[in-house]
Amino acid sequence: MTRGRSSSRCSTAGCRRATNSGRCCSGRIWPAASPPRCSAGADESIRSYLDGWGFSERYVENFVAPFYGGITLDRSLATSSQVFQYTFRTLSEGAIAVPADGMGAIGEQLADHAREAGAEIVRNEGVARIDRDRGGATTRGTGPVGVETTETRREPTALVVATDPRSARELTGVEAIPTESKSSTTQYYSLPGADRVETGNKILLHTDGESPNVVVPLSEVAPEYAPDDQTLLCATFLGAAALDRDEADLAADTREALAAWYPERSFESLEPIHTDRLPFAQFTQPPGFADDLPTTTTPAGSVYLAGDYTEWSSIQGAMESGRRAASTVLSAEPVGE
Repeated sequence: MTRGRSSSRCSTAGCRRATNSGRCCSGRIWPAASPPRCSAGADESIRSYLDGWGFSERYVENFVAPFYGGITLDRSLATSSQVFQYTFRTLSEGAIAVPADGMGAIGEQLADHAREAGAEIVRNEGVARIDRDRGGATTRGTGPVGVETTETRREPTALVVATDPRSARELTGVEAIPTESKSSTTQYYSLPGADRVETGNKILLHTDGESPNVVVPLSEVAPEYAPDDQTLLCATFLGAAALDRDEADLAADTREALAAWYPERSFESLEPIHTDRLPFAQFTQPPGFADDLPTTTTPAGSVYLAGDYTEWSSIQGAMESGRRAASTVLSAEPVGE
């Protein structure tokens, strides 16, 4: 569905909020194979894959580039086709959800479960160093391992490193952890109810430009995200250049894009309320990326990895990795001894 020359509307009709206070996607992890195991055969870029299937250049540029540019943070479509195949399948087969309490609800839900199981969560205590070669921690499951924090020293029998990729690589010395990144900036806006953009549950894709890449009416999907008399929109800008741009300049680009799509409307009332700048939003996933990813185990014995960089760059990949790391620790380390 198209409006004017410069935008495409992508329906999110299957998109809904998770209403049970932070339960996301029915509280489950997709059972389908993740991208590295998605299909047999040699990997290739998304663009090459679509070319091979005969999709027109117009379709690729007007829909796939902005839509999957938002998913992979790469409008050139140089990302692995395995990521495309997996995400396309899951979007087609299942309902999409955002947590009613915001994306932070995912982490809070996991933390609540951990506390219920007896875990102690300590905040604001940075890890300065891991003694990877200390004592018996040179073979799997023999611990303990030394951990120097900003406050004390600890010697757990098993250590799970669940940080961003660059910190994990620095702490563990595992060279296979990917550190090349894709950047993004997301700006959030309030719009008075009287000026509401009547998109319904459709994402607006910027087909004639990349600033912003997409505009999403978040409160159409999750009304809890905004007061009754306001609309919450967000716009995503791709690449490192946007990281240093002034908030007012980003908002001006969004107003300009909306005005081009809705020439009969004025968007002077669009008010930026928050800007998220993510220099490391995803690690790069070129064709064949999965062949070089680390596993959850490390050469340092009782040190384990949990992060999307052991699976694929996504919240889904992070949750899969966390579950895999937990299973590995439980199978290798004595519990309660």
